[in-house]
Amino acid sequence: MHNLDKKKAISARRKIKVSSAKNRREMKRVISVDEPKFEPAKCDLSKINKKIKERMQAEPIVVNRLSAKEIKDQAIKKAIASTTRVKDTDLKSKEIRPGFGWKRFILISACATLIVAAFVFMSHITSSDVSLKVAAMQSGIDASYPSYVPRDFNISDITSENGKITLNFVNNSSKASFVLTEETSSWDSAALLSNYVQDFYGKDYTTVKDQGLTIYIGTNKNGAAWVTGGIVYKINVTSGVLSKKQLVSIAESL
Repeated sequence: MHNLDKKKAISARRKIKVSSAKNRREMKRVISVDEPKFEPAKCDLSKINKKIKERMQAEPIVVNRLSAKEIKDQAIKKAIASTTRVKDTDLKSKEIRPGFGWKRFILISACATLIVAAFVFMSHITSSDVSLKVAAMQSGIDASYPSYVPRDFNISDITSENGKITLNFVNNSSKASFVLTEETSSWDSAALLSNYVQDFYGKDYTTVKDQGLTIYIGTNKNGAAWVTGGIVYKINVTSGVLSKKQLVSIAESL
């Protein structure tokens, strides 16, 4: 009896073990079925490259290109900036000599003064020459303006009549004045002497021959007379005195 109970007990334990093993296998099966399976994603490079090309074709890259003028302007600006930097460096590196600035300023001022004076003189001569040309057209004489006029004398008036021009000169500081007349004539120097010089000056005159001209210069009556190119020229000093050299210089400049 005791052995029989023992066998039953052993058989019951075996059944329990078998049942437990079956249960464990069933649990594993259920777990393996229920758990999701994770597989590594596959990367297809050919598809990715194809998509990139399609995107590039659909959306072209815009490149900002400069025109030829813009490129030239940029190059000029760079060159100017570079030159300015070089000049600034040179100026800083050079030593300024004492007194050089004043000497340069004085020199520039003197040159500017001379230029202005020459401009004023040439403007005056040009305007006088224009007035003379207008008067000459009205009188029908080929008149000319003397390239030499005594210092401080300026033309004050020009009058004209048929075949004759009269130029009036005045010295505004000394109030001296003289009159230059130009008149068409068929006289030569001998005819001028007998018909005008001897009557006007008497015996008080001297004769100067220079540069093909025969110039008669009055001694008591300050003045001169000569003829050239079919025109008789006369200088009559109305106030003050002109020297012999000044009278000859005026004659030679016409």
